[in-house]
Amino acid sequence: MPFKDHVHTITADNGREFAYHAEIAEALDTKVYFAHPYGS
Repeated sequence: MPFKDHVHTITADNGREFAYHAEIAEALDTKVYFAHPYGS
């Protein structure tokens, strides 16, 4: 967990690579936000 102290939030696209976003957010004690499709 070398990144835990440096990660405050995660903003992700809607790809399949973020299927386990809940587990990642829990492990890093942070929130994950997803981009709106077709939004800038």
